[in-house]
Amino acid sequence: MGERVSLETHAAVFVDTSYSMTEKISVTNTSNDRRGVRDFLFAGTGNKLRKKEEIGEEIWQSIVDHICPMPLTVRTITEKHGSTTLQEIGTYSPATLRKNRFAADGGGTYLWEFLVNQGKELIQKSGRWMFILISDGMDNESTSPYDGIDGFRACVDALQAMKIDTEFHIIGLGLPTEACEVFRQISGSTGGVFYNLGSGADDEKMVKEVVENLTIAIEEAVDPALRARSRRRRQAEYLEGCSDGDLTIIEIPSAVPDLEFDSEGVYARLGIEELNPDSMEKWEESFLSVAGHTEVRTTETSEHWTSSVSHSNDPRLSKTMRGTWTLDASQLSQIARSNVTALFDLTNQIKYSPIPAEFRSIVVRGSCVSKGVKDIVRGAGARIIILPADLPAPPIGWDKTILFLEAGEVPFADSGWSMMPTAFYKPSKVAVIYDMFDHVQCENLSDVLGLKDAKNWSSSLGEIPGDYLNYFNKKSWEGLGLIDDEVLESISVQFNSIVKYICTNLSVKTEFFAIRPNENIMEILENHQKLQMELLTRIDDFLILHSKKNHSKAISVDYWPTLSQ
Repeated sequence: MGERVSLETHAAVFVDTSYSMTEKISVTNTSNDRRGVRDFLFAGTGNKLRKKEEIGEEIWQSIVDHICPMPLTVRTITEKHGSTTLQEIGTYSPATLRKNRFAADGGGTYLWEFLVNQGKELIQKSGRWMFILISDGMDNESTSPYDGIDGFRACVDALQAMKIDTEFHIIGLGLPTEACEVFRQISGSTGGVFYNLGSGADDEKMVKEVVENLTIAIEEAVDPALRARSRRRRQAEYLEGCSDGDLTIIEIPSAVPDLEFDSEGVYARLGIEELNPDSMEKWEESFLSVAGHTEVRTTETSEHWTSSVSHSNDPRLSKTMRGTWTLDASQLSQIARSNVTALFDLTNQIKYSPIPAEFRSIVVRGSCVSKGVKDIVRGAGARIIILPADLPAPPIGWDKTILFLEAGEVPFADSGWSMMPTAFYKPSKVAVIYDMFDHVQCENLSDVLGLKDAKNWSSSLGEIPGDYLNYFNKKSWEGLGLIDDEVLESISVQFNSIVKYICTNLSVKTEFFAIRPNENIMEILENHQKLQMELLTRIDDFLILHSKKNHSKAISVDYWPTLSQ
């Protein structure tokens, strides 16, 4: 059996080291360096002449901390047979990546044929790639059909034929007009970004601004659905400026499960048609719907966020009214970097809202949010909920779940969600949802998931209080208003599977944890609120233990009363 191809998005960084990279171009003098006579004569007011290779080095050093979590490869582009592999495909520490140097020591530029040959190697590791190209010129060494001004078309066609799902993020350094046009088509048609730093009237002047936008694209790639949606948005912008004969946009594979999984019409009944809608307002409406919010009233839709008032039933809180501010992760990153005033407008709006702090939530769509930005937003006095850019897949019934359990497989693996108990063997992602049922095959579930030795696997969180250990016993659920012994046993064994997941697989990076009952158990829990409160509180207890053990931020469990079956 061959090596399994990864579903994770990888990055391939290609830096031009041809001799022309030693030349200088004019960029904004943001560091206030002393300027020489040549700067005054040729760079213009406030600008400075800098070597292209130095700028390429600066761009690389600026993105290292953001790209290092991704599996990547780093290679130089120069004359034929002159390329150097600085990092083979793998994951590397920032310290290792910072050691890279891109000295311009080659002759020509061997590009399109080189990328096709690389594609044949890269597809063996993953079908999902982000190509980052830093270059100052066009290909002048490829052979037919990759040679000449139109060689890029054959390159894109060849990569598509290999079924590599990739976007090109291209940073040009003083590119000539014809090269700009080629790179614009490649990046735009694949859903990437293109910037040209240099002396032209339409060129970017600030390296910092280019790096910020490239960084956002890199961070988005961590979340498959956010990456797909952002690529579609960039493709739409590209189409607005297309001319006859330009590259047509490539099809971006779906990053989330299709609604063919909605065989019972769970989401259809709620009016949800897409798991990854491009419209933030549509996503917010759907999110609040599947989260069980009622009487949703949108109070404000600004350029960057939407605020809503709704009602939600959580027996642990005294009131039902909720205030929710939803915004896109990439938008949040953008305003944090370039429009801090808007960020403080958001926090002030939340801070001075008439809704009490304990009933406010800031919901961020997408996982690419830095700790610094979260800390700023947290100062508004609201709970922050980070979610994948896609909505969770519709619930699946126990009859389907058991098949996945026995096979040890995970449905919806491309999603940013971990679905339990089907994802029991996998580390959690950004968000976790447990589909809970009124009746399960308790003995089967216990055997498959190894739940019987609770004292042993729970010890991974350290010393467990004695009353917490009692939670694992079915008798501890008696006296909470529920008489049906079979349902009681089902709740008990499912609780144990949740806690084992917390003890053994929950990541400290997980931002959201929810219980999603099917229709029958939803009715049971709402009719027995003491039982519902006890279930959620007990899970909270173990989530707090998990955070203390790992010195991480505590998260609480949410109740998602989505209909099922």
